[in-house]
Amino acid sequence: MPSPDLKKYLAYLLASANRTMSMGLVKAIAKEKMTEQHWRILQVLSDENGRVMGELAEQVLMW
Repeated sequence: MPSPDLKKYLAYLLASANRTMSMGLVKAIAKEKMTEQHWRILQVLSDENGRVMGELAEQVLMW
């Protein structure tokens, strides 16, 4: 368990929230045998507007 002082920092709180959300997503998509990165890519491409690779990488946080 982190020290109480660490929990005061925004960076820690954001990282903790990200980890919690990521773990939930991984559990939700596990039956599809899909990674979180694959899910993000499919979500972006689902609008059928197409993307250049650089734009796609930026939008799915793979830069």
